[in-house]
Amino acid sequence: MFALTEDAAGAVPIHRVGKPKLGDWLARRSAAERAWVEAQAYAGEPGALLMLPGGDGKPAGLLIGIDEEADAAERDLWCLAGLSESLPQGIYRLAEACAPETATRLALGWSLGSYAFTRYKPKKRQSAELVWPGEADRGRVTREAEAIFLGRDLINTPAGDLLPSGLAQAAEDLAKRHGAEFREIVGEDLLSMGYPAIHAVGRASADAPRLIDIGWG
Repeated sequence: MFALTEDAAGAVPIHRVGKPKLGDWLARRSAAERAWVEAQAYAGEPGALLMLPGGDGKPAGLLIGIDEEADAAERDLWCLAGLSESLPQGIYRLAEACAPETATRLALGWSLGSYAFTRYKPKKRQSAELVWPGEADRGRVTREAEAIFLGRDLINTPAGDLLPSGLAQAAEDLAKRHGAEFREIVGEDLLSMGYPAIHAVGRASADAPRLIDIGWG
């Protein structure tokens, strides 16, 4: 789910290395890897990617440059976003252990990058997958990704296909799923209950206007 997997077999390690630390990182690598990075003129600029070749012809690792001076929360959330769609299909993993908060943000960013609006046509290709970082809060990643994906789906659906009743149904389904209270004020009831502006905007439609209210907690 969300381009995250339990299967770590053959996973390609991802090394997140900022430009200032690239020299130290290379000093700990093999001569062949250092020669390859130098031959590619890779400097570790933020967002720069470099696949490290293995002796068997398969990728042995992936280098991605990160901005060491950027806000850590912002950087961690977005530095892997989009890689699930731009990298070759396969399984990847974080090469280095990191703090739980960092791991959670990295996993969430990877997940968000895998989003596709598939109501009218299927996704063109399968996303590359990231092995769940051991330190990540899986519950938080799943909750936040589900919430953002739902919001994106609703936003991306044309108004002609997501009428007020359809939006209300989506809201009711969400409320039921989480044990929340749901109510809606529909049509002429908007006038008697003090919501004339909502009524005025939607009254010409065959699908009656409505106010949606979710209560939780």
